[in-house]
Amino acid sequence: MSKKMVLLFMVVLAMVLLAGESPAVDCSLQPYLCCSGHFWMDPAVCSHHGVCQGNDVCDCYAHWTGQNCQNRSCGSAGTGTTYTYNLDGLQFTDDNRCSLHGTCDTAGTGCICNPGWMGIACEFPTNGILAPAALDFGTVTVGTPGPVRSITFTNTSIITLTLGVITLTGANSAEFVLGGSCANDSQLHMGENCTIVITFTPQAIGSRSATINVAANYPDVGFTKPLTVNTSLTGTGIISTSSIVIDPTTPATLYAGLDGAGVYKSTNSGGSWNEANGTTPNNLTDLRVKVLARTTTGKLYAGTYGGGVFKSTDSGDTWSACTNTNLTNLNVVSLTIDANGKLYAGTEAGVFASGDECANWTAINSGLPN
Repeated sequence: MSKKMVLLFMVVLAMVLLAGESPAVDCSLQPYLCCSGHFWMDPAVCSHHGVCQGNDVCDCYAHWTGQNCQNRSCGSAGTGTTYTYNLDGLQFTDDNRCSLHGTCDTAGTGCICNPGWMGIACEFPTNGILAPAALDFGTVTVGTPGPVRSITFTNTSIITLTLGVITLTGANSAEFVLGGSCANDSQLHMGENCTIVITFTPQAIGSRSATINVAANYPDVGFTKPLTVNTSLTGTGIISTSSIVIDPTTPATLYAGLDGAGVYKSTNSGGSWNEANGTTPNNLTDLRVKVLARTTTGKLYAGTYGGGVFKSTDSGDTWSACTNTNLTNLNVVSLTIDANGKLYAGTEAGVFASGDECANWTAINSGLPN
């Protein structure tokens, strides 16, 4: 340091001692008194690990390096160097190069930590745990939300961490919806945890999968070391066949009502199937087809969960919604037809009958329990 700088610092120090507090310094106007925006007497100057020479020049203590003395140099075994983080005054002694949990990079700017360790000298375990490591939702009907499951993120390190972005990745990630108490930028102290809630709604049959990724970092130790943990999510989409109807005039023709997939037709006794939902005026794939009824006159009826009763007069090529007058509950769970063409619908509000091809309905619940 030049004699001029020494004299200036002595004058400033005398002013501070006399005033009893640090003077207000505008580093943009007095850069010769500052390093990286900190006054040379600020305890945080040079990352607590050096002496500010002014004009953004830090004279780093032993085993610290970088423009702001922010990097712990690897040192050598047996140095016994003690250094302090801005973390409740905790002190650490590095008696071994990179705490035996990493390797020194060739540039000499610090330690490259092994997986599971972090810190300037690789002294902190990255113990953020997401449990369970895998979550299977089992079989769920396509288009229907499955059981709600949860996973827990726990901070098992001694250091307070801040949660980052929680993401879903994978080909079927859109079929898993997140909720719960884990939120971006929330802090978890040692031993604290939060919960992520997941709902699985498959959109197609077969195996579905995604991965939930939770990012975190430890900003209170003078550096940011990202941590990412993940849990694999799996489930299987299925289609439930709620009913099968045989064509009374052509026994080899079958109709199957599938929840979430509408009506399928086979003309070879089930040897092969084709969609029989039609394209106009209604597509039954948007409804949960529960039951079917077939008449000898070629008409086909489909009871749906949420849409009442539908009718086709061309063996399923096209469908139209029945008038459903007085059908006070549209959640149809059973449907049948007698030899005279009279329809009977079992709903969540009881039994209804229609004698005019599903245009009008009459409740027939006398004697049934409420």
